[in-house]
Amino acid sequence: MKKNSRKKRAPESNASKPRRTQAERRHASRIRLIDATVRCLYKNGYSATSITAIVEEAGASRGGLLNIFPTKVDLMIAVVRHVWEL
Repeated sequence: MKKNSRKKRAPESNASKPRRTQAERRHASRIRLIDATVRCLYKNGYSATSITAIVEEAGASRGGLLNIFPTKVDLMIAVVRHVWEL
């Protein structure tokens, strides 16, 4: 018989940070994707900035990007708004 190979977790300390909410995680992902898009646009220009290049730059997944920005146009609108607000 195999023994249970799972390791027991150490009890969490009271000093650990509270878990971020889904809204906070989504906002952080959104900002990370926008920043990565700006970097890609700066390095490669619009025509060479693909969804694949953006997710690689951001360290995100294609599905994660498409969940937040369903189209490249939606992403570019968010980038323009972000840059305009700076």
